[in-house]
This record gives sequence, C-alpha cells and structure tokens, in this order.
Amino acid sequence: MKLQKKLISYFLVISIIIMTILTIIFNISFNNNLDRYLDSVRTARFNEIIQEINDITKKSSINFISPYLETYAKIEKIKVELIDNDGNNIISFNGLESGDKLVNTKFDLMFNSYKIGYVQISYYEDSAIDSFASNFKNSFLQSIFLAFIITLIVGSIFYYILSKNITYQIGKIESFADSLRLENYDIKPLETSNIEEFKSLEKNMNYLKDSLAIEEESRRKYAEDISHELRTPLTNIKIQIEAMMDGIIEKDDKNLNSINEEIDHLTLLIKELKESFNKSKKVRIKLEEFNIKNLLENLAIEFSSIVKNRNINFTYEIEDNLMYSDKAKIHRCVYNLLSNAYKACRENGFIKLNEYKKDDYIFIEVSDNGIGIKEEDKARIFDRLFRAERSRNKDLGGSGLGLSIVKNLLNSIDSEIYFESELNKGSKFIIKTPIRQKVKNKN
Repeated sequence: MKLQKKLISYFLVISIIIMTILTIIFNISFNNNLDRYLDSVRTARFNEIIQEINDITKKSSINFISPYLETYAKIEKIKVELIDNDGNNIISFNGLESGDKLVNTKFDLMFNSYKIGYVQISYYEDSAIDSFASNFKNSFLQSIFLAFIITLIVGSIFYYILSKNITYQIGKIESFADSLRLENYDIKPLETSNIEEFKSLEKNMNYLKDSLAIEEESRRKYAEDISHELRTPLTNIKIQIEAMMDGIIEKDDKNLNSINEEIDHLTLLIKELKESFNKSKKVRIKLEEFNIKNLLENLAIEFSSIVKNRNINFTYEIEDNLMYSDKAKIHRCVYNLLSNAYKACRENGFIKLNEYKKDDYIFIEVSDNGIGIKEEDKARIFDRLFRAERSRNKDLGGSGLGLSIVKNLLNSIDSEIYFESELNKGSKFIIKTPIRQKVKNKN
C-alpha cells in the first residue's frame, strides 16, 4: 500500500474512533443532564400541583378539585389519586398511556397544619419526557452526528492535501536517490521544501550528489592517470623487447640495462601507488633523536650533484637543531619536495632549502622559481597521481604521487604541509613538524 493511502486510512480509523468515543461521552452526559433537568422540572411541577390542591382544599370541597385533577392527569399523562389517612381512595384520575416502568410518588395533603391524607402520582418513566424534550434530544443527537460527518469530510480533505504534499516530497527524494544509484549526477538539485525535516534531508541529498559527482570524476581521472603511468614504461619495455626479437637492436648490456631501468621505474611506481593508499592504515613510526642539520646537509650534498645537469642554482640555509621524530620519514618528505622543485624548474632556475626553529616546531621550506601551480589546481595538489603540469613529468619521469605520499607521511607524525604558489613565478612548500614527536605507535 502506498504511503498516501496508509496515511489517509490511519486518519480515518483514528478519526472514527475519536469521534465515536466523543459521541458516546456527549450522549451519556447529555442524557444524564437532561434527565436530571426533567426530574427537577417534574418535581417542581408536582409540588406546585400539591400546593394548589392544598390551597383548594382549604377553601372548597373536593368536588371543585376533581375537574382540575382530571384535566391535569390527561395533559401530563399521569395517574392522580387522593387517599385519606386510612388508605381509602377518595378520587382517582388516570391519564396514563402505555409504558414500561411505572413510578409512584407520594405527597402529603395538609389542612390547617394537619395531614388529612396524601396525593399519589404515578407515571411511566419513558413517557414522562414530554414531546418537546424528546425532540430536543433527537435534534441534539442528529447535530452531533452531522458535526461528526462534516468534521470527517473536511479533515479527510485537509489530510489528503497534507499527505499528498508529503508523499510528493518523498517521491522527489526517491526519484533523486534512484538517479544517484544509477550514477546519473547531471540531474538538477532538489528544490528546498517548506517542511523543516525535508529541508534538511534535501540539503544532505544535494550535498551527496555533489560529493558523488566529484568522487566519480576523481575516480575516472584516477583510472586515466594510473593507465597512463603504467602504459608508458610497459610500452617502452615491449618496444625494446620486440626490437631485440626482430634484430633491430642488439641484445647488449646497454639495451638490457635500459629495459631493467624501465622495470625499476615501474616497480617504484607501483610501490608509491600502494603507499599513497596508507591513509586509513597504521603507519609504522620509528622515533629517534637526531640533528636535523646533519640530515638536511646530506640531502643537499646529494641533490647538488643532480641539479648541475640542468644548470639550476641550488642554495640552502640550515640551522643546528636537535629533533625527536621519525628521521626516515622526514628525509623522504624533503627529498620528494626537492625532486618536485627540480622537475618544476626551468633551465638556469633556482631552488632554495631553508630550515629554522619557531616555538616548539621545526619549519622546512623548499622554494623554486619554476612553473608554479594554477589556481584551479591548488585544491587537488595533494591528490594521488594529480600533476599540475603533465609536460614536466613526461621528460623527468614523475608519477604524480610525490605530494600525496609526503602528506600521508607527515600526517603519521603529527606534522603539516602547506604551500604558496603563483603561476609562472614558482612555489614554496613548507613542512611544520614538532621538535619532539609524541610516542603513539611502536609497532
């Protein structure tokens, strides 16, 4: 059963139950109050009759009372009997009509403060209610029933409109969710409704759509990047092997070493790709005390011989500071930043390595005057396999994994990395790492 039909059926059932209970309560209350009112009116009227009889007996004979009582008995549909103190029936007028329960009421008949007898009035309980009271009671019950029907109809109309609005909103969200399930992310965002709960849900669904669209685009781009990175070394290996098999090139040490280098590059690429997925896994940390100056100087000496090939000016300013951290990880991160700077630099460019202490942190800066980073690329610069400029990697063998690995390694030792960059003017990457790393994983 659809939600709208369920809501309407629930409303009808609940409304019928509530209105039935209210009708029963109103009916019982009305009957009791009406019966009490009629009893009080009847008793008051009987008292008036008795008083009139007493007044007449003081002035006139019993024969004068007889026509009056006879008329009253017929009008009121009662039986009136005058009985003396000995129990003898003096006068009796019967105006009773058929009924179920006969009720007898006695009133003392007084003369000069002496009881001379009594008046007994008999009536059927169901016929005691006059026609006006009976009609009024029926009209009241009909009004309650009519009000119940009108309330049910009007309530059903309003509830139908409300349930239709709710099911319409749910239907839109359901259709939207189906589109997301089918990976259709080009659909229009959900329009915000005026119902607070739906407003929050629709906002979250729109956010989910945007997130999935971004994730899908990243996944597609990621697949393209992996395919591109793996295809290049594999193609080179295949071409060289086929050339050897066809006798185009010799099977000498030089060509075999070239193939071996391509295999090493492919192996390193796969290793770096695996390491870039270690965000959700525990990274093994080896803490030790060391002098950051010694580590960076060794890196600088190693790197100086590399940059000479392209006439790049490499300088460094390093302070003497002791650290307690993971030496290997810091070495790897700085090396990757220097390598990226080398790839970004043009011929005769410059690279600068700075290190200094501020408060309880060590700051390591790697600057270059290379190609820089486009504004639209800055948000993705730490994504796996993302390369701000593909042409620079083509010749120098970059995989696009360096910055992703650096960020992952630094996160594991409570360190940060951020950057400043301007297109065609260069970049500066800054590592902020604590002087004393807290012990959190010795495995």
